[in-house]
Amino acid sequence: MTTTITRPKPKKAAAAKVQSPYKRLHVIIPIEDLLWASQQKPSVTQLWQECWTADLMALGGCL
Repeated sequence: MTTTITRPKPKKAAAAKVQSPYKRLHVIIPIEDLLWASQQKPSVTQLWQECWTADLMALGGCL
């Protein structure tokens, strides 16, 4: 007996998919977080910015 393996047909690309106007991955930082960070010592603010950057990079984005 011969077994035939069939591959699933590729799905058609969504023609109606809306492209983002953004060319880079971005995040929306809550205003409360921005205000908090702006009221901290420079070293804390720098650490906060590095954490946001690391989170963005972990998502595959770039600044």
